[in-house]
Amino acid sequence: MKKSIYILFLLFMVSVIQAQTLFEKGFYVDNIGNKVEGLIKNIDWKNNPTEFEFKYNENEESQIISINNAKEFVVDGKSKYIRAKVDIDRSSSITKDLSNNKLPVFKNETLFLKNIVEGKANLFLYEDNNLVRFFFSTDQLPIEQLVYKPFLITNDKVSYNIAYKQQILNNLKCDKITLRQIENLDYFSKDLISIFLEYNKCILGDDYINHSESSVKRKKININLRLGVSLNNISLNNSLNGFTTEFNKTIGFRIGSELEFVLPFNNNKWAILTEPTFNTFSSDSKNALTTTSVKYSSIDLGVGIRHYFFLPDKSKFYGNFSYNYAILTSGSIDFSNYAPELDISGNGNFSLGIGYKRNKFSIEILQSFNRSIISNYAFWGSDFSSTSLIVGYTIF
Repeated sequence: MKKSIYILFLLFMVSVIQAQTLFEKGFYVDNIGNKVEGLIKNIDWKNNPTEFEFKYNENEESQIISINNAKEFVVDGKSKYIRAKVDIDRSSSITKDLSNNKLPVFKNETLFLKNIVEGKANLFLYEDNNLVRFFFSTDQLPIEQLVYKPFLITNDKVSYNIAYKQQILNNLKCDKITLRQIENLDYFSKDLISIFLEYNKCILGDDYINHSESSVKRKKININLRLGVSLNNISLNNSLNGFTTEFNKTIGFRIGSELEFVLPFNNNKWAILTEPTFNTFSSDSKNALTTTSVKYSSIDLGVGIRHYFFLPDKSKFYGNFSYNYAILTSGSIDFSNYAPELDISGNGNFSLGIGYKRNKFSIEILQSFNRSIISNYAFWGSDFSSTSLIVGYTIF
């Protein structure tokens, strides 16, 4: 059964990867100013790219366009990146790595900057793992970094260079923007987008572009109610006297509430999961010596990761991998005429699932791998695994 699950999972991964619609309409501008239209592989980049994949049409082979060969590229209705040679400060913001130098340490680099707001004043974003930097330009000023830098005053006291507020005050002059607004600005996308939009609206009316609105709207949290049945496999052994038994495969029931955090990149394809699940089952095993009975109820706390594969009809396949820790609510192993009963204990295991979701409904096959359900005895051992069929409904 487990081998079948592995094969099914591999076939699933191959088929859904092939079914992905990866390329979207867009264009890039080459070094001599030509606009080259075609299809761009939209990865919804978490980190600013240094290259992108492009093809002229669906039937053509794709090619890699590096930052050296494109002044800008656009995925229609989704994102715009421009090439710029800028001074960037890569000083760490992690407390243990801070220096006592309040001034930015600039290095000149050629980067693709994500254009967030486009108008008389432009706002750009650059991300590289934990590094987040904003840049801006105006019709009178080339692109420069908005400076924000934490630094150490003493070994345990941190202060902040917030020069970005002065930069905005000096260059975004409008009667509708107050000093108080600028003083209250945090170095976050939401705050900076808001002030740049307000400035452009003040100067240009509606003649500006808010590229942040073009991004796919992301619902960051889903709550899924999940009900299922499980086919459970249990074996028991004693290394001292050679006793072994396998219990009859039994059907158990599970109910859980899954909290799904959709990650804000890669087109909503990745999510972090956490799910408390109540499981219960019972089974018997008979041999010449004794009848063995097991009763088991637990709350499993699962944490894992999920990847979605979107289909053209707006439905999606997914695969997930989780670690689960069982908190025992009740359980024991009893022998009719052999030894005292054994207490069951909670332990952890891994699980692998594949599923399909359409609108708010989902169905999933979940393989939970072996874990021991008795661990407090020197000579007793056990294996417990299960295969579950789960139906889900997104309530939020």
